Amino acid sequence: MRGGGDFYVWSDDWVIERFPRISLTGNITSTQDGRQLGTSTIFQKLFCGDRDYYFFTRYRSTSHIAPTFQTFNYQIQSIDWESFYNQSGVVIFYQHFGSFYVANAKNIPTTLELLKKIPFYLQGFRFLKEEQEKGNLLVLKTSKLLRYCKMYMTTKVESLLANNKLTLTLHNYENIEDLSFFDGLTLYVENYKDIALECLYKDKPLKFVYNGLDARGKYSITLKNK
Repeated sequence: MRGGGDFYVWSDDWVIERFPRISLTGNITSTQDGRQLGTSTIFQKLFCGDRDYYFFTRYRSTSHIAPTFQTFNYQIQSIDWESFYNQSGVVIFYQHFGSFYVANAKNIPTTLELLKKIPFYLQGFRFLKEEQEKGNLLVLKTSKLLRYCKMYMTTKVESLLANNKLTLTLHNYENIEDLSFFDGLTLYVENYKDIALECLYKDKPLKFVYNGLDARGKYSITLKNK
């Protein structure tokens, strides 16, 4: 894998797996299966032999059942979404959507004809779609999310407020040249109606859009250079 650019690595050691446990009093709890590396971080940069690699964690939690299309509704339901939103959580589902289920050494593929017969198994997708339309959730391709995580981990922002002008200067440890690398980065700012605002990287101006007040009553901007 040497010399091929960025690498995002996942293995069975990087899986979040929760198993339900029911006590004698009937209380239901959730425990880890022991493979978790002692961190809740979804993304880590590690040096391995010749270079740095980016390792990421996927969420499985289907117990002994394979994470196929048939289990996706359960994966969705197993997440405490209120806590997820309150903590600004991130999750990558461990899924094989091409297989509907695997049983008795048989792999039943997912087809449109099959889903038309049993549309119940599309509920998880409908939930994600509805939450995104409400503005509660952002659904991304895994590759785009991982690139965002890399940008977030390697970028530092300096803020300078002088003469009624706010200057945000970005620094990146990877010496990025493509300004679109920063797309999606959201920065809290002072009330932009009262001050001038600019955002720079290597003295180059970055394009951005203004956001209104969020749920916490704060203003922000989001970088968009494409």
